[in-house]
Amino acid sequence: LHPVCWVATDPHDRDAWALVDAHAAAGGRACAARGGVLAWHDGRAWHDVAPVAEVAVAAGGAARHNLANAATAVPLALALGAPLDA
Repeated sequence: LHPVCWVATDPHDRDAWALVDAHAAAGGRACAARGGVLAWHDGRAWHDVAPVAEVAVAAGGAARHNLANAATAVPLALALGAPLDA
């Protein structure tokens, strides 16, 4: 059981990415901005959620704090029963 869901939005933060990738490889959940796409790792594989450019509050990725908020909202919405493709 992995009750923690890591979130990463800064493409230059190697420490954060190392944590997210290790957690995901061990079957953990994560949500991250990867290659211009907000993606969700369900413990088995990465799934695209939305292009960062389409996350309106993130201003194309320039507003990293809002991108982090969106990335945090994804696992919460999924835990509450929202479908991944909503």
